[in-house]
Amino acid sequence: MFIVLLLLLLPLFSCSKFNAPDYVQVENGVLNLTAHGFSQLGYLPLAGSWKFKPLADSIDFASPSFDDSSWEQLTVPGDWNHKISNGQGYGWLR
Repeated sequence: MFIVLLLLLLPLFSCSKFNAPDYVQVENGVLNLTAHGFSQLGYLPLAGSWKFKPLADSIDFASPSFDDSSWEQLTVPGDWNHKISNGQGYGWLR
């Protein structure tokens, strides 16, 4: 009986209202969070096109005036396996 009940209720859990909130879109590195209700929605998945610098780190990357025009584009959600030869490492997203 429990299994039958579970199978009947399973479609309810696939509804969007039970899933994680929609991704907030990032466009050309601009993220507008004024309409995001953190108290109701909690965490914030970041989706969109990001500038990506694999296997590099510098305090200069955090500066808004840093020239990142040569950086590659990376779509999030996604993977960076095709950007880094073995898929392991670190990098910056801007």
